[in-house]
Amino acid sequence: MAEELKVNISEPVEAQRLAVRIIARMGPDSGSWLSNAMSRPGAGLEDDAKEFLRACLSLGSELREEPDRYGTVDKVCRSILRRQRNGAAVSKDEYGAALGNLTRVQRRRLEKGEATLSYKNVTAICSGFTDKNLQRFWENQLLVLFPSISTAGRGGDVEWRGLRWLCTALGKSTRYKDILNSLDEADRESIGAIATVTEAEPPSQFGDKPRELYEVIHHLAGDAGLIIPALAEDQLRVRVNTWYAWRKEWVKAEKGGFKNGVPKNRLKRIHMMYMSALFGLDYYKSIWFLALAGYGYTPGQEPDDEVIRCLRDASGAKTRGELMEYLMNGYTANRFTQAII
Repeated sequence: MAEELKVNISEPVEAQRLAVRIIARMGPDSGSWLSNAMSRPGAGLEDDAKEFLRACLSLGSELREEPDRYGTVDKVCRSILRRQRNGAAVSKDEYGAALGNLTRVQRRRLEKGEATLSYKNVTAICSGFTDKNLQRFWENQLLVLFPSISTAGRGGDVEWRGLRWLCTALGKSTRYKDILNSLDEADRESIGAIATVTEAEPPSQFGDKPRELYEVIHHLAGDAGLIIPALAEDQLRVRVNTWYAWRKEWVKAEKGGFKNGVPKNRLKRIHMMYMSALFGLDYYKSIWFLALAGYGYTPGQEPDDEVIRCLRDASGAKTRGELMEYLMNGYTANRFTQAII
């Protein structure tokens, strides 16, 4: 079974965010440029990737005029429903219901940033799209706001293929360098990291079963001279009984391809970041590592920027020890974690 497991390392949410950012920076003529480039003989772009880039073009055009248009869960959810209902107005209670019959208290906690969605909530509100490409596109827009959601077992790489094609096509013009330079440094680095990771095999450092989360953790812990009880309780502050309960549920779901969803009780994204620093992983290997648990990085957010800077050995970045202390302090203070609705 281990050889059949697939890990989504293509960073779909981040790839979509970057594609939209690039198109927004291209300016108002991006539509005609993109249409011409995609229709050229030998463009080498699959139909699903074309649909993805058209959706990115539409969103990029909107964000060029109004950068914060989709910056909150309220705005994204109501936009999703308006598109499904041909522009009809949507109330807050309606979008709460579409997320999975949330109560008003749950919806308000969500809007205040006191709670996070589950992947089931995301798929519920986007299920009204008859076009599967649009459904996935708007799932991604919600997932941008909730990086703590695990999408283990989701699969698919249309976003990465679209981003790679876009960068390759733009690279043939003199405009590409100017467009890239207009992006934040974190965005430029993220483009490079995604391109590198998606074309590589799992790191050899991950052991004989590099696509199974707990096997990899056990292997890396051994290399670091740690036994699991010490890793769980002393480092991650997770009770040993809880660790093994989480492990049991995760392994069961993993072996079944997550057909019944991702376990609600699981290692959090902050745990994975902490172990990346503890095990001495670089940014490239850490992307792989987080993806085993269905997570990814979102540059521009806390604590992601601090973690990325450290793992990339950037000038002035925190040391590994300082990063682990920063992450654990944030974890115990509930700054980096939220309860699931």
